[in-house]
Amino acid sequence: MRTFHRAISYVCKELGWKNSQEFHYKENSKKVREMFLKTVSSHGFFYYGIVINKAHLYGEGFKDKKSFYKYACRLVFENAKEKLFNTTFVIDRSGSGQFQTELKTYLSRQMNDAAIKRIKKVKQQRSS
Repeated sequence: MRTFHRAISYVCKELGWKNSQEFHYKENSKKVREMFLKTVSSHGFFYYGIVINKAHLYGEGFKDKKSFYKYACRLVFENAKEKLFNTTFVIDRSGSGQFQTELKTYLSRQMNDAAIKRIKKVKQQRSS
């Protein structure tokens, strides 16, 4: 992981960015996007994402922002399940300390079982 972080720092330096500057795909030029993606592609980097049409959701749980966030995280983790073994996750920090603890507990219970520990640790930090 350290080599990955060094590669990102290199990209930031080449672009004249501060290390804390965030990469937003949509907001960057084609040249910047290609430079970033070429750099991370050599580090075995992958991601999973989901798209949820909120207009089609029903049920009390979806009215609560926290419940919805937990649900969305679980969907991503379920899709990535085949690659998860004793993994540490870093998720963008949101909500109170209590919510962060609830999220960690929820995801660990949903993804871990007696045979396989998929989630070792869930850390939250600001995206910057």
